[in-house]
Amino acid sequence: IYECRLHSLKSTPLIFRENVFGFQEWVLGGMLNPKSKPMTEGVDVLANTHQRLISAVATVNAFLNWCERNEINSLSEVDAAVVDDYQRTLLWKFRCTKCGECVPFDSRGAGEKCVNEQCEARQSYVRVKYLSRNSRIATVSRLRVFFDWALLHEIVSHNPIVSTAMKVEIGR
Repeated sequence: IYECRLHSLKSTPLIFRENVFGFQEWVLGGMLNPKSKPMTEGVDVLANTHQRLISAVATVNAFLNWCERNEINSLSEVDAAVVDDYQRTLLWKFRCTKCGECVPFDSRGAGEKCVNEQCEARQSYVRVKYLSRNSRIATVSRLRVFFDWALLHEIVSHNPIVSTAMKVEIGR
């Protein structure tokens, strides 16, 4: 488990590493509310598998890397608009009609020319569907848990995921 945690922290943006480390510890510790009274005997603590930790942290890291690229430098800067924009990146990709190379969706549009050095076609990107609805729901659910942790630990004042709840429309 220790190696797994260290590896996942290497892919976390430096500005968010302390948050992700705390989140990992919370998930491994049974996701207990730090404000509740100590557990009484006979009550089982939630046991999370390595796979659950890995998938949760990978999802959080992908989101936090996207945040860093979009100049969002703290969890408190994440609001409903940020979450909506991120969900669009889960819904869409840009694909070059000449070579098929895909690039992440950006609400500002794709670049003028293809990123593939062998292609470099101009004005060739089209928007294509990326993740299925179920995959997006799973991603958003993991992020909701992360922000629940941040709220419980008073890192954020509200959970931005609760207010957005998969309202990204296909036509946007």
